[in-house]
Amino acid sequence: MPLPDDYVERVYAGVLGKIIGVYLGRPFEGWTYERILQELGPVQYYVHERLGKPLVVTDDDITGTFTSADDAVVTSSAIEKTDLPNLYISFPRLKSLSSTPLYRESSIQPGADGEGMVVFGFPIDQATWDKRKSATITVDLYHQGQFTTEIPKTAPTGK
Repeated sequence: MPLPDDYVERVYAGVLGKIIGVYLGRPFEGWTYERILQELGPVQYYVHERLGKPLVVTDDDITGTFTSADDAVVTSSAIEKTDLPNLYISFPRLKSLSSTPLYRESSIQPGADGEGMVVFGFPIDQATWDKRKSATITVDLYHQGQFTTEIPKTAPTGK
């Protein structure tokens, strides 16, 4: 079956509509229809302005960046909740070392704290990790901004 002549324009319009919906709907994402009507009334305006929220924000994310000895850079997002059981099967020793995980989809409310283990899937071996130039973790929370910290080359001794 041949594609319609306007196929590219249709796909573009669909993607553009999705992006617009994501950004314009973000300030009241998860609200029920009743709550929207009660708190906002009929929506014929930009809700983000009334709620004092930014229109364009980056998504919450936890990423790790690894720089090898030869300056190759690899970036990975924290694992998703569905990845953890398979990770424990592949790396059984990890289970005894683990604590409550922070996943890519973890949600930390404004003003609240989040604590836990973060697991990244860097496609490297132990020798490459040991020879690394650097490794960092960046937590990007759209309501607080970005926080980046260096992963030390040696574990803290607690002294």
